[in-house]
Amino acid sequence: MTMSVIDLEELQRFRNSLDAANKELANTRKNLTRIVEESRNFWKDEQRALFEARFSTLTLPMQTFERKATEYCEWADRKQAAGRTYLGRNR
Repeated sequence: MTMSVIDLEELQRFRNSLDAANKELANTRKNLTRIVEESRNFWKDEQRALFEARFSTLTLPMQTFERKATEYCEWADRKQAAGRTYLGRNR
């Protein structure tokens, strides 16, 4: 069996930083999306449609990161709980 060595406090700091950055990224993406959608009110040519299509393509990696970061935050929560349980039983 492999041994896992992890500092639970450092893991918590990492998790909190990742979560904060993920929320900031999500808010930025949502604000940019709103701005692009609002451009429909005054920009009505093919170039705008092309811009919106490119923008949508560029936001896909952001959305992927948001999902993965959420998964890693959930993993960190589980890892911390398991670590605390283990340490509580073995102290």
